[in-house]
Amino acid sequence: MRDAGQRLREIIRPTRDMSPWLSVLPLYAELQIELAQRVSDLLALGVPDRRLSVLPTLYEPLLDDVDVLRIDQPAGVTSEQYRRLLDLSLRVAELCERLADHRIPESLNHGDLNDSNVFVSGGSSVFIDWGVGCVSHPFYSLRTVLVSA
Repeated sequence: MRDAGQRLREIIRPTRDMSPWLSVLPLYAELQIELAQRVSDLLALGVPDRRLSVLPTLYEPLLDDVDVLRIDQPAGVTSEQYRRLLDLSLRVAELCERLADHRIPESLNHGDLNDSNVFVSGGSSVFIDWGVGCVSHPFYSLRTVLVSA
């Protein structure tokens, strides 16, 4: 990792200048565009499948894990929040369908693309920590970038 360059966070945080993302994000997009052609290979390698066609089938089983949700317990969800999450099941499926209608190819999603997981050096970028990576809609990656920003 010593030769990966400088962590993006170390460049951005002292000045609060977000412009270094402007060279990193196109490289990440190119990676996603290239890997969109290799989705079946990624899935065969065991990369988790979170494609729009699969997400609705994962939603309800996620809510079935009441031990993890800790309903009405400290650091858990309330009964009311849990009921609202259950009520959203059809809406999640509908939103996945609407997004899929735009026919944007699904690809590899880093899962935690923030300024701590990118190193830059001489115009190249190294993306580290793919531990929560998956195959999904490419826009999912932008959520973490925006939170990081």
